[in-house]
Amino acid sequence: MTRLKTSRLDFRVLLPVVLMSTVSLALAFVPVRSNDKTVETIEDTTTVDSSFLDDIAYYEQVAEEFMAMLPTDKKVIAKLVDSDNHHIIYYETTESPSCYCYDLETQNTSVLFGSEDGFHIGTKLMILGRIEDCRRVGEWAVFIATNRAPEAGYADAVRVFELSLADHSLKYIATGADAYFASDTQLVVSQAKLLYRSLFTDEDVYTTAPTVYDL
Repeated sequence: MTRLKTSRLDFRVLLPVVLMSTVSLALAFVPVRSNDKTVETIEDTTTVDSSFLDDIAYYEQVAEEFMAMLPTDKKVIAKLVDSDNHHIIYYETTESPSCYCYDLETQNTSVLFGSEDGFHIGTKLMILGRIEDCRRVGEWAVFIATNRAPEAGYADAVRVFELSLADHSLKYIATGADAYFASDTQLVVSQAKLLYRSLFTDEDVYTTAPTVYDL
């Protein structure tokens, strides 16, 4: 007759296995708080970014609608739509022009410079005719305009000045017989000097020399 063998459980081997299983089960039900915080932070950031983008999109739409309604004698210099600015800056292309700032948030318009009687930049009285050219250079807009002052002549036929797009301050650059933009960052002003008055034509004769300004 074959005798059946019985085996005994070795508790020295079984006990560590049971302990490890118990620890694993306990850890599986412990919430990982650091991961929850990370998820909350990401969700909060996404909400802020979405709101910011919605605001930008709204002001962009308002800006486009406003510019589409501007008359043909108005020309936009800058559309400023970001976290700090919601403005449209534009000027008139007519005689005796003015320059304006339209606030997209309040929908109010303010005059930055201009009028029939002129305006001052420091101690200089600026009485403008037509704005011949304007160019944005970084955070500034540079203007070349004809001089409409009563005493204006060939030597001071044009006025050149700039407007800060950030705080709307004005800065005088030069007066000359002519001026033009040589590039996006250079301005040339022709300075005229009286030589003599012609006896034959009874007109003043000038010599001119260009002055280059880095903008």
